Amino acid sequence: MARIGGDEFALLPAAPIRVSDVEQICRRLLESFVEPVGLQRGKVDCGVSIGGASFPQDGRDTTSLCRAADQALYQAKSEGRRRVCHYRAA
Repeated sequence: MARIGGDEFALLPAAPIRVSDVEQICRRLLESFVEPVGLQRGKVDCGVSIGGASFPQDGRDTTSLCRAADQALYQAKSEGRRRVCHYRAA
């Protein structure tokens, strides 16, 4: 996992994995943020939205994959909090 900037992170598997595995990982990530996170001064509600893209079908380089994942993330956010969307070419 790497922080890209602001509140955006990238999760890159060490080896190729199936789309169904990615979907399961995303569901588990969403579930882990359902409850507010406890801090010293109270709790914070962390609404998570996830946008995904797959190599090579959604892009063959870092720039195009990040662009596809960003588009999927914006779609997830437009559908409401706590959503997962995978990139779909227009």
